[in-house]
Amino acid sequence: MAAFDPTTLLAAACELDRLGFEIVANEDLDQPIGGLFQRLAVITCTPAGEVPINVRVTIDTGKLNWSRHLHPAETSFTGYDGQFKKGVDLGLLPVLEAGDVRVTRASLEVSDCGGEHVLAWFAELQQDTNVEDGFELLKLAMRHQGDWGRRGAQHVMNVTVPVQDLAHESSIPSSLVCMNGQIDDISQRFNLSLDERGARVFAQTEICCTGVPDFSRLPESCTFGSRGPVLVWFTATEPGLPFSIVYTRAEAWRESSDHATPDSIAFLA
Repeated sequence: MAAFDPTTLLAAACELDRLGFEIVANEDLDQPIGGLFQRLAVITCTPAGEVPINVRVTIDTGKLNWSRHLHPAETSFTGYDGQFKKGVDLGLLPVLEAGDVRVTRASLEVSDCGGEHVLAWFAELQQDTNVEDGFELLKLAMRHQGDWGRRGAQHVMNVTVPVQDLAHESSIPSSLVCMNGQIDDISQRFNLSLDERGARVFAQTEICCTGVPDFSRLPESCTFGSRGPVLVWFTATEPGLPFSIVYTRAEAWRESSDHATPDSIAFLA
């Protein structure tokens, strides 16, 4: 098997760039990270001054439930190797036949994100397809996503997909180039579970980098309150009439030596 996660890889590269390293990434990574995956990403890095620099980005979707319009059921089928396999009967879904490749997708609800959804894509490839390089996997996935958007020849079919319970690790040190340092290793870890109850996906990228950051690349600091009073207000996500406009001066701000008291934080409890 093979696996590649461009999302945590790009997030880790962006974090290294933020720390002052000039990172050159494959042009196929020049795409925005989905908002949901940005919110799920947990980023940790080596404390300032320590060498080598280690940046780790982890995304754990938690339990994903099949969308309510689906009624998945446990089933079995004969795989292309002639053996009986466990499967998930997803019921009626649109299927795109693009040459010798069949593509479908199904919606899953993210348990911990207020009803947000992700799409699980499935593409059945030719038996002689042997893809080991991560960027080849990325090109395949993006090609089939693009086919889905451009082609109208989708047929509603009763869809079964294989049950998945996989763990995988890989080392891909050549996936990024650091112009002012050296990337010693890039490792990725994966776990994928998928059955009739839903799915859970875990992906992690860890980059070990040595070198001296270019501190001139770091963004300038901007501290509100260091040069004058601060105005605070709120709006809805679609800006309109402001809500609760508060003008604050230095004498109203907490001193750094102050300790919070139960009364002072009760409003936020």
